[in-house]
Amino acid sequence: MLNLSLFFAPSTESIGYFDHVFQGTVVQCSKSMGAQFGGHGEGSDKTKISLTCKQDCMEIYEKVGSGVNERERLVTSLSFKNMQKILWDHQNTSLRIEIRAAAAGEFMTFNVENSLELEQNLGLRFIGAVREKLCAASQLPTFSYLGMFAGPTKPKPFERKRANLTAIQQGKMPPLVQMRQIALERHRGSERPMAAEVSRRKKLSLDHIHDGVVAFSVFAASGAGGLSDMSCNNAKLILDDDGVVFANDVSEVGAAVASTTTRRMVLPFRDIESWEMLESATDVTKNGVRLTCADGTYFFAVEDVNHLRVSLESFDNAYQVAEGGSARPGTTHGRQVVSLHTLMGEVLAPPPPTGSSEVVDQDGNAVKGKGAVAPKRRGSLTFLTSSQPATIAARPSVMNHWSKLVLHNGWLLKKGGTAKSWMKRYFVLYRTSQGHFLSYYAEYWDSPLYNPSRKERNMIDLSKITYLRAKSKQRDTPPFSFDIATIEREWTLCAESNDELQLWLRVLAHAVDSDVAIVPDDTLSFAVKARSDPSRRLDLNDYSTTLQISAWGVSVQKVSGGEREEVHFWCYTDFYKWSILRQNGKLALSLQIFTSSDFKHKHDYVFRSLSAQAIATAIEYYIEKVGGL
Repeated sequence: MLNLSLFFAPSTESIGYFDHVFQGTVVQCSKSMGAQFGGHGEGSDKTKISLTCKQDCMEIYEKVGSGVNERERLVTSLSFKNMQKILWDHQNTSLRIEIRAAAAGEFMTFNVENSLELEQNLGLRFIGAVREKLCAASQLPTFSYLGMFAGPTKPKPFERKRANLTAIQQGKMPPLVQMRQIALERHRGSERPMAAEVSRRKKLSLDHIHDGVVAFSVFAASGAGGLSDMSCNNAKLILDDDGVVFANDVSEVGAAVASTTTRRMVLPFRDIESWEMLESATDVTKNGVRLTCADGTYFFAVEDVNHLRVSLESFDNAYQVAEGGSARPGTTHGRQVVSLHTLMGEVLAPPPPTGSSEVVDQDGNAVKGKGAVAPKRRGSLTFLTSSQPATIAARPSVMNHWSKLVLHNGWLLKKGGTAKSWMKRYFVLYRTSQGHFLSYYAEYWDSPLYNPSRKERNMIDLSKITYLRAKSKQRDTPPFSFDIATIEREWTLCAESNDELQLWLRVLAHAVDSDVAIVPDDTLSFAVKARSDPSRRLDLNDYSTTLQISAWGVSVQKVSGGEREEVHFWCYTDFYKWSILRQNGKLALSLQIFTSSDFKHKHDYVFRSLSAQAIATAIEYYIEKVGGL
C-alpha cells in the first residue's frame, strides 16, 4: 500500500479541486487499450495525448488533427481505484499504468514532459481522495521504480533492472550451493572486507586523484628482463594511463614514476598482449599478476590482488578504447555502459553526458591557471580569510590528469551539520580506477588541482548509492534540490538552476550505472539486541551483538572475554525473508535464515535496533548488487 505521508505539501488540501494537465505521447499499451486510440493497436507510439489529473481519476485525451484543426478526444477515464500499479522510469520521464480489469495484462505506457511532477501530483490527489472518502487507501495503486531514480517513496528491492556493461546475454544463476561457496571463498580470500569506515578503494582513489597513479606493494618478482635476479626491497607496481611500472626501492611513488635513477621496468599497455590474476588459497607468494608481453612473461607477487585486478582492468580498458580498440574480453571494470532497461525493454545506452572539468569560483567565473584570488565580501567589508591564499596556481602534476578524471564539477548547496543549515560547497565528480566518487571541498582552491594536501571534506562512494531522488523529499528545501541515498546515509544537495540540476543528475546517473559491477570493500557495523536466537548463543538482554554487513554476507558477532567472536556468518544466499517489526513500540528486524546446506531448513532471528531499516536497506542493496555480478 502506498505511504501517503511521503507526499506532504501545503497544496494537499486544495489540489483535488483543480485539474492539472500533463502533455505526453503513447509509447505502448495492451491491445484492448490500444484499440481505443484511434484504432492504433499494441505497440503504438508517437500518439500525442494529454493526461488530466482530477479529484478521483485521470482522464486521457488523444490529440487528433493538426495545426488549427487539432482537437482532443477523450479516450478513457481511469479512476484511482482501477489503477493497480504505476511503474515510474524517471530517467526517461515515462510511466506504465497497470489496470485492474477482468482480463489480466491491461496496461498503458506514456512518455510525459515531467514524470516527477506527475508523480507528486498524483500522490497529493491520492491523499485528497482518501480524505474525501472517494476511495480507501488500500484501493490506491502501488508505486515502483525502474532504474536509479526514485520519487518520494522508497524503491522496492529487485524490481529495478541495472545497466549492462556488455552485450553478452546473462546466463542462468548458478545453484545456491555453488553461489554460497563462491561467496565464502571471496569473503575469506582476497575480497575479505576491510573494517568499518576503512576502505582500500577510497585510499587508492585518492592516490589516483592526487597523483594520477595507483601503486601496489610487490614482495616478489620473476620472469623476463632479469627480474629473477632482482630482490624486492620496498618495491611497487605502479599503474597509470599508459601502462605498468615496476619500481624497486621506492620512497615516493610519484618520484619513482618520474625518476631516471630508480631501478624500474616500464611495461606499456601497447606491449602487453594479455594478463591474468593468480590467487592461491594456500600459498600467498603465488598471488599476483602475470603479464604476457612480446619479449616474455612477467610475474609480480602482490597480496592485494582484488584491488589490483580492478585498477588494472580500468586503466587497461580505458587505454584500449582510447586507441580505437575495445575492452579486453572477460574484464568488467573500465567499460562503458552498453544498454539500459526502460519500460519498453532493453535499449542501447545513449552517449555519456558531457560535464565540465573547468573550475569556476562561487560567482561562476572561470579560474584560469595562475593569478590573484578575488577577496571575499561580506556586506560592505572586503577581507581575506586565514585559509584563503593570496594567489593560486594550478599544479602541473595534476593538470596532466585532471580533465581525464573529472567528469563534472561545480558549486552546490549542501544540507548538513547539527543545525541542518545550507552550506555552499565545491563538488567534483571523479572517475577513478576504483570507481566513481563525488568529493566536496570548502573552496575550489582546496581541491587537488591547487592544493597538495588532501582536503576533501567528504567523499560519496557512488557504488554505494541505492537510488537518486531528482526532487528532494525533504521539507522546506529550495528549488532544484535533490537527494542522494546510499547504504550509509542520505545527502540533500541543491543546484542553482534547473539546467545545472539536470546536468548533475545525468552525470551522476551515468556514473552509478558505470559502477554496477563495483562492490564496496568496507563494512557497515550495527550494534543490536538479539530478541530471538534459535542458536542460543547470543545474549538477549543487551546490545552486545553486532551485525557486520559487507559485500558477501553478514557476520553476527558477540563480545566474549573482551574480544569479538563470530557466532554466525550468513551469505546472502542464506537469507529467505526479512521484515521490519515493532516490539512494544521499538523497531526490530526479523530475519528468516536458511540453516541447512540443502536450503530446506530455516530459523527465525529477531534483532532490536533503531537502525533496523538501515540494516534491511544494506542487506537488500548487497543481495541486489552481488546477485547481478
